[in-house]
Amino acid sequence: MNIDIRSKNIVLNNNIRSHIKRRLGFAFDNKQDQILAINVILTDVNGPKGGVDKKCVMLIRLDSCKEVVVKEQREGIRSAVDMCAHRASKVVSRKLMKNQQKRAGLEAHHKYQMYDINEQEHEYEELATY
Repeated sequence: MNIDIRSKNIVLNNNIRSHIKRRLGFAFDNKQDQILAINVILTDVNGPKGGVDKKCVMLIRLDSCKEVVVKEQREGIRSAVDMCAHRASKVVSRKLMKNQQKRAGLEAHHKYQMYDINEQEHEYEELATY
């Protein structure tokens, strides 16, 4: 799992970078082998004016599905990252589960089709013997 952290109008120090990586590690602990990369973009929307203006955008590339994008805007950088990671973890879990169910459904469908073909061949053989 490759993590890329970028910022606009925010100075990122090592503490913030390590917090982001640690938080993403916790959020995607059991899914790391299915995630190709995570791009984190932090932005200070209003600049030095203050307020609820720290925006976190996470773009998560999965190996089996399309990309997942989650956005969160909070008063502080850490709270924006924490909430964004929490929501991203839930969205990724749902996507992976749907993809797994989709694959399982296709496999079951193919098995059913094979059963029908074999059953039809058997019926034709029975008719031919009369």
